[in-house]
Amino acid sequence: MNESIERGVGSVTAEFMVPNLAALDDPRVLGLEAAIRRREAILNAVSYAAARFLGTANWDRDIRDVLARLGGAAEVSRVYLFAGDRDQDGTLWMRLQHEWVAPGLEPFADHPERREFAPVSRGLARWAGLEHGDVFDGPVSSFPPSERPYFESLGLRSVAVVPVFVGEAWWGFLGFAHDASDREWARATISALRAAAATLGAAIYRNRVEEALREDVRQRQLVEAELRSREAQLAEAQSIAHVGSFVWDIGTNELRGSDELYRIYGFEPSSTLTPGAILQRVHPEDFDLVRETIDTAVTEGRSFKVKHRIVRPPAEIRVFSVEGRVVLDEAGAPAQIIGAGQDITEQHEAEITARKLIEEQTRRSAAEAEQRRAAFLADASRVLGASFDYHTTLAKLAQLAVPAVADFCTVDILDRNGAIQRLGIAHADPEKEQLLHRIMKWVRAGSPLVPHLHRALVEGEPTLIPEIDQSLIAQHALDAEHEAVILALAPTSVVCVPLKLAEKIIGALVWYTTDDTRRYDQRDLELAEELARRAALAVENARLYHESEQATRSRDQMLGVVAHDLRNPLNTMLMAAELLAESAPPDSQTHRHATIVQRAGERMNRLVQDLLDVKRMESGRLAIEPRRMSSQSLVLEAVETLRSLASSTSVDLVMDSAGDEPPAVLADPHRIQQVFSNLIGNAIKFTPKGGRVIVRCRSGQNVVQFEVRDTGPGIPAEHLPHIFGQFWQANRRDNRGIGLGLAIAKGIVEAHGGKIWVESAPGAGSSFLFTLPVAG
Repeated sequence: MNESIERGVGSVTAEFMVPNLAALDDPRVLGLEAAIRRREAILNAVSYAAARFLGTANWDRDIRDVLARLGGAAEVSRVYLFAGDRDQDGTLWMRLQHEWVAPGLEPFADHPERREFAPVSRGLARWAGLEHGDVFDGPVSSFPPSERPYFESLGLRSVAVVPVFVGEAWWGFLGFAHDASDREWARATISALRAAAATLGAAIYRNRVEEALREDVRQRQLVEAELRSREAQLAEAQSIAHVGSFVWDIGTNELRGSDELYRIYGFEPSSTLTPGAILQRVHPEDFDLVRETIDTAVTEGRSFKVKHRIVRPPAEIRVFSVEGRVVLDEAGAPAQIIGAGQDITEQHEAEITARKLIEEQTRRSAAEAEQRRAAFLADASRVLGASFDYHTTLAKLAQLAVPAVADFCTVDILDRNGAIQRLGIAHADPEKEQLLHRIMKWVRAGSPLVPHLHRALVEGEPTLIPEIDQSLIAQHALDAEHEAVILALAPTSVVCVPLKLAEKIIGALVWYTTDDTRRYDQRDLELAEELARRAALAVENARLYHESEQATRSRDQMLGVVAHDLRNPLNTMLMAAELLAESAPPDSQTHRHATIVQRAGERMNRLVQDLLDVKRMESGRLAIEPRRMSSQSLVLEAVETLRSLASSTSVDLVMDSAGDEPPAVLADPHRIQQVFSNLIGNAIKFTPKGGRVIVRCRSGQNVVQFEVRDTGPGIPAEHLPHIFGQFWQANRRDNRGIGLGLAIAKGIVEAHGGKIWVESAPGAGSSFLFTLPVAG
């Protein structure tokens, strides 16, 4: 029996020491806490029983008190102590000795048929195993079918039966029953109940011994020897429960302690135990508490309880919970302190683990809440950036807030005349959204705004109302109908923030809850303010975008008209200049002036043509007529055409023809020469005198790649993303173009199904590359 108890205690300690990282409300954590609580309570009751029986003078009174404490500690409905024996025929009988029942329940002792029974006759044949130390526990529903009728007739739903041994002999059993639920019995609880049964067995034996002493003084020596044996059993029970008992004689300052007390404090069994030696083992930080607690108890003659740490050699720290009472002499003066204490180190560590779980869960909850806020803001940013139609965007923003952060939400915007437009409405109950539209009639009628909207739309200040009750609604309602609409919406908490740009108020965002268990706080207000800031920027960006779009359309329309209208007078001017140049002598001043006018007109014609090409690309009407063309011939023609321009600026323009000739391409030769003209012309323009411009082509996968490379100053990295934009120039003071050449080149290449890009770095020159599809 002792070995099985020790194994049970070992498993209990292991069970308590297993790290549990489950959530706070996980059933396993709750089960652990319940097991710790019951085990502590039962072992405290065992400690109390040990101290009580050590100095008992009234067995019947003390056993009732102990059973009541065990019942409360184990959280059961009944505790009963049955003695067992066999009759002449060998039939096992169980006889009720003592019983405790919870208030309001009927005792078994009131029914003769329940006070005594033979287990076999009740279908409990396996209960003979109690004689061998077996324990039976669990919900009645889990017991063998033969046993269930008996327990069900008693109204019991869960039972734990622990054998009681007096010495080496089986005496009976200690039973625990629960009438209200199908309870499972944790191993920690069963281990503690075994300790209780062992303590009762030792106490029963002691009671027998004391009765024997009173009956026959002549048997004193034998009884004392048996008593020492039973005290050894009590010491073993105390060891199982990690409980040590003591008696301190205040007058002589002598201290007698159990073996377990020696072990708990780390003393050798052969050493002399004194109060001073005990106090020396108390942790320095707990010394004053222990000393003051004992001194107060002695002074006032009362019981005490204190928990403190012990420093056990060499440096092991244990946690000890001790309970004692002061025994007074006939004169009423303190004579002794009788007490017992329990080593609760494992329980203390389990409590620390539980607290860490709580703290970890709190931190995890905070982190998860922050992640949800960040995810919500990220989703909101995507919604706000998805479109420049802020009417649609703000409507979607209201829908995003419900139910993530609100039960219903409104988004209002002030138009240019200061009128309120409700652009966003969302409610967790779609049928109530019409109420949010309906309530706007008071706003349109010019009625005073409710306080939180007035603060946002007029004063530009946020509002947090953690709790809204009917009295607050009645206070701010405009009339009975207005109050009825608000009550139908049933708001319980509100956050209202203005949409502002600098000091300009452009609208308001309002969140409402309708759940009594949910209230907005300062963190919610901060989240709403951040969302309102992003929403205001989105609204302003949308307005600026629409204004920019309008300005761009007006500019493009004007350029198109101007370019179209310039063509006729420009053609007339070119024809006149050409006729004048042909009719005047070649070396005359008139011929030179006519030639200058002709060149200027041709340049103007190219600019007009560029403007018209841009308009054609934007409208998708850029015409190309691709046909099979030699890649080398396209490059050669471009180089020959622009060689004189390069020579005039002292730049070397060459064609790199190394390697195999690339395949033919599908290309409109006129448009591709326009591309080469823009790319090579730019390269010549930005390459210093003595520099070089190289034009080459090479084969790719189903494409031919063309390259115009120069030895110019290169292009800064920040300019590369804009290089193919319309009207873009790195230097606004550069009057050598209007910034359309590269945009037109890009449009022509893409119209052929190719792509164009630039590779450049400051000081390393630039390479403009484009591809054309290989002819099939």
